[in-house]
Amino acid sequence: MRNFTVSLLLTVLVTGSTALGIGFIGTPTSKLEKGQVGIGFDYSYSSVNPAASSMSRQHELSTFWNDKPLKSFSWEDSYKLNLDDLNVSRYYGVISYGVLDFWDVDLKLGMADVKGDSATPLFSAGHNFDNEFAIGWGTRLTFYEKDNIAWGFTAQMNWLNTDWGRSRPLCKDHAAYTRDIKLKTYDLVLAVGPTIDFGGWRLYGGPYYYYLYGDIKEVRTLSTSLGRLSTLTTSSASGNVSADGFGGFLGVEVDLFKNTSLSCEASMMNRGWALGASVVYRF
Repeated sequence: MRNFTVSLLLTVLVTGSTALGIGFIGTPTSKLEKGQVGIGFDYSYSSVNPAASSMSRQHELSTFWNDKPLKSFSWEDSYKLNLDDLNVSRYYGVISYGVLDFWDVDLKLGMADVKGDSATPLFSAGHNFDNEFAIGWGTRLTFYEKDNIAWGFTAQMNWLNTDWGRSRPLCKDHAAYTRDIKLKTYDLVLAVGPTIDFGGWRLYGGPYYYYLYGDIKEVRTLSTSLGRLSTLTTSSASGNVSADGFGGFLGVEVDLFKNTSLSCEASMMNRGWALGASVVYRF
C-alpha cells in the first residue's frame, strides 16, 4: 500500500494539467489536536505563463490651445494581453487552530512580490510589480486513518492586489508617456491525498483542483506639447484573468524538535511549476 501511494503521488506530479501557480498547500490532513494552536511561516514561489486576456479599451484624445480645451475625440477597440513568465513570491505569517482532533483552520497574512512580462500586438515590457499586502486562509480535514497512513482533504484560498507603473519623458520634454497596470486576483485550491508517517518525518501529496479569477486594468497616457498646442491621449483598458484545471503536489514534513516541524513541497503544471516551504510551532 505504501509503495502504491508513493507511486501515485509521483505520477500525479508528472502528469498534472494546466493551472496557474499556487501558494503553499501543506499536508492534506489535519496537523492540530482540538484546542491546539499553531504559529508559523509559509513561503511559496511559482513561475507560470497564464492564458491571454481579452481587453476592452476606451481611447480619448483631447487638444488644447494655451491650455484651453479645443476638441476631444473618443473611440473603442480591443486587444489581447499576454502575461508571460509571471513569477509570484508569497510570504505569509500563519496562525492555525484545531477545531476538532481531525479538523484545523488557519489564517495567513503577509505580502506578495510579483514580477512578469506583458505583451500586446504592438508593445512588450517587463514589470516589477509593487510589493503588496496579501491574505489567505486554509482548512484541513482528516477523514480516514489506518496504521501510519491518513487520508484527508484541504482547501486553500489566496487574495492578491498589486500594481505597476512607468513614466518617462519623450522627444526632449515635448512629450511624456505613462503606463499603469493593476492586477487583482483570488485563487482556490481543493486537494485530497494521504499523509504517510515514517516516524520523525512524513510524506504527503496528491491531486488538486485549481481555480483563479481576477481583474486586470491598464491605463496609458501620452501628452505632447508644441508651442501653444498640446494634446493628451488616454487609453483605459480592462479585462479578466481566469484559469482552472488539475495538478499535483508532493511534499515532505520533518520534525525539527518537539512541537516544531518543517515542510517542503513542489507542484507541477503544464504551464509552470511551484515550490513552497513552511515552519510551524504547535502548543
